[in-house]
Amino acid sequence: MSEKVLVEHKRVFKFRIYPTKEQESFLTQNCDASTIAYNSALGYLKDYHEPLTKQWKEHCEKEGVEMKYHEYLKMVDKPKLTAYDAKKWFNNDFKKKEGNEWFNEIITAGTANSILDLDKAFKNFFRGAGYPKFKQVRRFPKAFRVERNIKTDTGAKLHIKDRRLELPKFKKIFKNYLIKTKVSKLDTRVGDKYYSLEDGVTKSFTVSATSTGKWFVAINVTYLLPEVKPKSFNKDNSIGIDAGLEDLLVLDDGTKIKNAKHLKKQEKRLRINSKRLSRKKLGSKNWKKQVKINARIHEKIANRRSDFAHKATHELAYNDSYNAFMMEDLDLKEMGAKKGYRGKSVADAGLGEIRRQIEYKAGWAGKTVIKVDRYFPSSKTCNCCGYVVDKMPVKKRHWICPKCGTRLDRDINAAINVKNKGLEEAKAKAKVKAKPSSKKKRKTLKKT
Repeated sequence: MSEKVLVEHKRVFKFRIYPTKEQESFLTQNCDASTIAYNSALGYLKDYHEPLTKQWKEHCEKEGVEMKYHEYLKMVDKPKLTAYDAKKWFNNDFKKKEGNEWFNEIITAGTANSILDLDKAFKNFFRGAGYPKFKQVRRFPKAFRVERNIKTDTGAKLHIKDRRLELPKFKKIFKNYLIKTKVSKLDTRVGDKYYSLEDGVTKSFTVSATSTGKWFVAINVTYLLPEVKPKSFNKDNSIGIDAGLEDLLVLDDGTKIKNAKHLKKQEKRLRINSKRLSRKKLGSKNWKKQVKINARIHEKIANRRSDFAHKATHELAYNDSYNAFMMEDLDLKEMGAKKGYRGKSVADAGLGEIRRQIEYKAGWAGKTVIKVDRYFPSSKTCNCCGYVVDKMPVKKRHWICPKCGTRLDRDINAAINVKNKGLEEAKAKAKVKAKPSSKKKRKTLKKT
């Protein structure tokens, strides 16, 4: 018997917690400390990088050479400063300053992890991303992260039976009822099996607060499970998907998932409440109340959009009729800037998030996702005869093929073409994999 290959599967379980006033004060203190640690470490590193960036620009102008900043840093003899040096400075110098004694009362891991996040931000900057920015302490969502040390059984801990979250320091205030969610019933599906939260290894906890005053905990769990091999697919058990704004998803079998337009439904309410906010005095009690009302509306829109996306993608990914999904690799930024499309409508549809969810959920279910080139004329090509129309306005939802006379639904036709193109690409890849290399051919010739 062949041994099963075990693979790491990472999952995040997020649910609401209900802290008391004392607990909320402690959690807020940790969130603020995490942000202050990030900002102070960034300021410390900025003082180091600012003179070097000037020297780098002068060097490039003088030598007439194009050089990236991280390449210039390798040339400089000056000792390199990293986020780990900033972490040492924060613990040894910043925390000992007058007025910073309260940092000794908060969870040390929270501030340490925020500085590690800064290290990731700098690594991304050296790869071409933007320079790390300072965070606002008062801005939401607020969060801090605490790791779970498996070897020493220390750090944050979730008591599943008691439905209680245990955090380092101030453990006493977290002994009472905190979680209303039935944690024991939380599970995840990988392949055809379901696994509970207890089956995995808890790695970290992220406690966060929203602008509406709600608190959440996200638990990062790792499972060591048998590898889910991709299921074989053909024309019958694969599906082509066309994404749009009027109909969010259109399948090649004619199924249409309508766009719920969550933002549009709440636009009037948002407009009225935004006017009310503009009339309030900045920083007053009434202004703060109105800010919360506006935040609740935005939260409701986001929650409904997220819920709709998860339900739609779950139904698709775990449908036994489909083993493969063919989708267009749409450029959503370009789509939002096009004439006939509104950027707000594109953002409200959440097409990028839906595509992301289909990809990872299909992977969990052992199914394949094939992305078709975004410039493939799926809407302009007749799926019956292959005739390509020169122009196809966005408003035109049906058209008749000039060559074969077939009446076509724009979106269903596009979904069929995407499916056919995806199957062609899959066959081409399979042929390349199956084709033996020239070295193997030579070996067989020598043996004969």
